[in-house]
Amino acid sequence: MSKKYDLIVIGSGPSGTHVASSCAKQGKKVAIADYLFGGTCALRGCTPKKAMESVTSKWWAAQHLQGHGFPKIEHPINWKQLIAHSQEFTALVPSGTKRKLKKKGIDLIEERLHFKDKQTLTNGQQEWTADQIVIATGARPVSLPISGSEHLLTSDDFFELPILPKRIVFVGGGYIAFELAHIVAACGSQVTIINDTDKPLSAFDGNLVSEFVRATLDKGIDVRLGYSVKTIEKEGDSFQVKMQRKGRDQMYSVVADAVFNTAGRVAAVQNLQLDNANVATDEQGNLELNNYLQSTTNKKVYAVGDVTGNHPFTPVGHWEAELVVNNLIQKRRKKISYPTIPFVLFGYPKLAGVGKTEEVLKAEGIDYRVISKSLEDDLLEKAVHNHFAGYSVFVHEKTDEILGAFVLGTKADDTINLIAAAIQFGKKASDLENLLLAYPTATYVAKHMV
Repeated sequence: MSKKYDLIVIGSGPSGTHVASSCAKQGKKVAIADYLFGGTCALRGCTPKKAMESVTSKWWAAQHLQGHGFPKIEHPINWKQLIAHSQEFTALVPSGTKRKLKKKGIDLIEERLHFKDKQTLTNGQQEWTADQIVIATGARPVSLPISGSEHLLTSDDFFELPILPKRIVFVGGGYIAFELAHIVAACGSQVTIINDTDKPLSAFDGNLVSEFVRATLDKGIDVRLGYSVKTIEKEGDSFQVKMQRKGRDQMYSVVADAVFNTAGRVAAVQNLQLDNANVATDEQGNLELNNYLQSTTNKKVYAVGDVTGNHPFTPVGHWEAELVVNNLIQKRRKKISYPTIPFVLFGYPKLAGVGKTEEVLKAEGIDYRVISKSLEDDLLEKAVHNHFAGYSVFVHEKTDEILGAFVLGTKADDTINLIAAAIQFGKKASDLENLLLAYPTATYVAKHMV
């Protein structure tokens, strides 16, 4: 006999727990299901990565400051100590998450569930039914059609490595690859990033990406652009990664002690047996959702967070959760309308952006002007001897609207947040220029970017 609820949430990350908590507060009978409580961001994503990057970025900064009052650092960062540091932020997350949910009267289902039918979930032995179900299972690494792909590790594995491999290859040149590469290179690993296109990180301004790649090469990281990995062959305790340059027949190879799949992520719904619930997915495996974040084929099912395939950022998941809560509780439903969202690659230096790139603006035929400049001589960058810094801003020629902004620098995240706030509040470029801000700060830089 199944247990009945008003709502079951599958997934206990920030967006899923927000939906569950908010609906329970409204008097709904709620359960939340997961096999490990806390979600990707807190356990295997943003939190441990930021804890590690905060240390390694200071190490890179210290390298630049040697001879300028900073003593010479003879050794790389101790990996075991760095892992222990990151685990201070993650070890208590599962128990803490469960405790908070229980306190709010939410039932916990500590199982891997899948759909039996449109409103029933099961673990193969027990069943749970609900009037409405929210999928918040996050994303997983995309499967790669490479011979030897079974040898690939994922970013989930990265945060549990007891011993740092001496030679590491990242297959795919996205956010995750560059962020993790900057971390492990500071710990002494020999690192290679292999990307199948000549231009990685397409969400960012191309000129700043080129400068960021130069900053990566400057760290001794090998970046192979325009190479496709063909095979991964195990040879004893190591692996031979064979690749081919676009337009050439010759094969190249690099030997690694660990190879990571960093080629992108798709909705983690592979084990939910969605066909049983008539929940449709697209060719990439992402859920087909309407503007209410509701399944197009099963109106009892909603989705929030990375599983939607929209914008894989924690604050966006919270934004989506707020909308879904409204649509579950209120009769008057809301359609999703995403604001202009800032995004950051947390390397050293940081690469940040908000809005549209020049390539997109050209494709859309928008009349714009460009403000682009190196920040190498900016006081903040010069003070830490960072030679890889700059910005590109795109402003509508007629309306003075900020269409897109991209920053490379040691505090690019702070700069881009101010610009994002200006865009979200409908401010023009001239409004930003006229702000009175503290100096010298990363936000002050934004005044002179427009």
